[in-house]
Amino acid sequence: MKTKRIIYLILLCSILPVLAMAQSPVLHLSFDNHLNGSYGEEPSYHNENQAISFEAGVSGNAAYFPSQGVLRYLAAGNISSLRGTLAYWIKPDWKGTNDHKVFTYGGTG
Repeated sequence: MKTKRIIYLILLCSILPVLAMAQSPVLHLSFDNHLNGSYGEEPSYHNENQAISFEAGVSGNAAYFPSQGVLRYLAAGNISSLRGTLAYWIKPDWKGTNDHKVFTYGGTG
């Protein structure tokens, strides 16, 4: 019984640092009929000449970006160059012959 308690304590101590690091998303974009983030973030730029529309997605609705569609959010307060995770669903509708950027960080575009 004492061995089980020691093993349990070791497992608990090894899991606690991982749990302490777990955080809520800094920038969460559901694109469920809007372009704003879940915490009120608004796009810093989007190409209004190429309207972004919404269609059925994996969970709720999703954004549809036309061929020259551009959407930008400020990096400050939304993303870190030191650590983080990026996750998204994508359903491409291109033939694969052009350069398509899904995500860029830094720079001017």
